[in-house]
Amino acid sequence: MYSKIIVPLDGSELAEQVLLCVRLLAAGLKIPVELFRAIEPVSSEFIATRHVSYLGQSIVRMRVMGQKYLNKIQASLQDSGISVSYKMHEGDAAPQILAEGQRDQDAIIAMSTHGRSGIARWMLGSVADKVLRATNNPLLLVRSSEDGVAVQVEKLTTLIVPLDGSPEGERVLPQVVAIAKGLHLKVLLARSTPSKEEYHRTLEYHYEVDPGPTVTKVYEGPYEEFREDVNAKAMEYLHEKVQEVRHQGLPSVEERLLHGNPAGSIVDLAGEIRGSLIAMTTHGRSGVGRWVLGSVADLVVRYAECPVLVVRASRETRGDKE
Repeated sequence: MYSKIIVPLDGSELAEQVLLCVRLLAAGLKIPVELFRAIEPVSSEFIATRHVSYLGQSIVRMRVMGQKYLNKIQASLQDSGISVSYKMHEGDAAPQILAEGQRDQDAIIAMSTHGRSGIARWMLGSVADKVLRATNNPLLLVRSSEDGVAVQVEKLTTLIVPLDGSPEGERVLPQVVAIAKGLHLKVLLARSTPSKEEYHRTLEYHYEVDPGPTVTKVYEGPYEEFREDVNAKAMEYLHEKVQEVRHQGLPSVEERLLHGNPAGSIVDLAGEIRGSLIAMTTHGRSGVGRWVLGSVADLVVRYAECPVLVVRASRETRGDKE
């Protein structure tokens, strides 16, 4: 299913915190790794204050340092028996990463959500955000931290899959099956239903923006009746999806019904399970809870302490058009 893992690096230890997870995925899925570094163009201010010959020497020095750095990372991964190559391109980081992914849309892009190089000074946090919103490639994001402690998973044990009942949300499932088989992971399919507060807040919102008959039928009535009905339907849906995934050769598949804010409940669930990996699509909409999976994915990426694999629901949909 995957051709390789593209790993953008900026030379910082923060950016390198994705490498442990990359090592686990590459070994389990038996796919190569391509290290990628973008050398950003020299600013006009720098050019204005430097002699041409000095400018040329600086660019060459940056290329040499970048190559040495990538050689070092390459050697550390190859020690695990992983096939590793690297590329360097000049240009702004985010467009270069997106272009590299566009050349092979079966590749996973894996990167930390924060980092800063000592030379190019591009923030991997903002770069990761741009890549998240524009790439059609599967994107693995790992939260890094200044103290180097965050998300240092030595072993992945459980693949948590948030679903919202929509076909778009289910498009992550083929990749879930492939990863779970390759890494021998337990799969946990989860669906969240609204709390009482969210129910009333959503009801008020839809009456204000879309007071049509369909909305009235869905949201009218006391919360207790709504909860009983929506929970029963959610469990029926989860049970059906569990059976479908099991039939694809995964024996360890469970369902979990969550309550309350979708993003918060998913983040909390992942925090309870050591060695979690969350896999979800960037877009979807439930017929009952009406929460948009795109916004939930954005919040999960920002707050989850475990790695998150984000898959765009439709490869034809890009950027803000989503």
